[in-house]
Amino acid sequence: MDSSKHMEHKNVIIVGYPKSGTTWASSLVAELLDCPLRGDWGFDHITADFKEGQSRKSDYKCYKSHHTYLTIQAAASLPIHQIIYIIRDPRDIVISGVHYFNFLPRRLSFLRKSKWETLGKLARRLSAKFVSQNSKKQQMIDAVLYGNASVNEWLETNWSQHYKSYHNAGVTIIRYEDLLEHTEATCLSICKALGKEITQLHLGKSIQNQSFEHKKKQVVTEQHHYLNKLIRTGKSGNWKTEFSDEIVALFKKELSQSQEYYQF
Repeated sequence: MDSSKHMEHKNVIIVGYPKSGTTWASSLVAELLDCPLRGDWGFDHITADFKEGQSRKSDYKCYKSHHTYLTIQAAASLPIHQIIYIIRDPRDIVISGVHYFNFLPRRLSFLRKSKWETLGKLARRLSAKFVSQNSKKQQMIDAVLYGNASVNEWLETNWSQHYKSYHNAGVTIIRYEDLLEHTEATCLSICKALGKEITQLHLGKSIQNQSFEHKKKQVVTEQHHYLNKLIRTGKSGNWKTEFSDEIVALFKKELSQSQEYYQF
């Protein structure tokens, strides 16, 4: 009899605002825990692109999510062992989102929720050619600062409200920039928060396997075109060459009360 079938798994969820590095962080945490990455929390039908290590035997299971704190408990009937929140500079989220999301002209944004899925997909393919970079950037700025479901349903809540709900709940929060620049120390902090002991050998192997360079080669080799789009540059601070003085000032004004993790 397979004893793993009777194992009570500890479900760990890596949560972040869209384009915060949630996919990368969840893969890394799953590797650190040596457990399966099961995909998106609350979704049973997930493509293989969002699953890893299904043959790993562990009392942990790892998931990723963009849910708000108010909705994450109700998203699945499984018990939550622990949540790790990945936070990223919202200005970089804007730039990353511009290169990732399918944008519609504002007058056609209603098609995103069209019951006729084929019509919506066609509209997105055709209109993408006619949406300027400035329009994409402005739509992402609106999403991050005020919420903008017309870009994507997960962007209905703004960045500040999203992270503050987890911050106020006392959830462990990890900065994306620290995960990039101080990977080993940040991984050790994650393991400590999860109560997981880890050897130096496994730590180094996990970091190497989930490094940006390694993952980029993997998605190209295995022809994961969607993940290739998702994993773009793996850098921070790109907003500094993309934002005008006016946009910088806008972020400083709107996020003056949200400076627990970043200075605006």
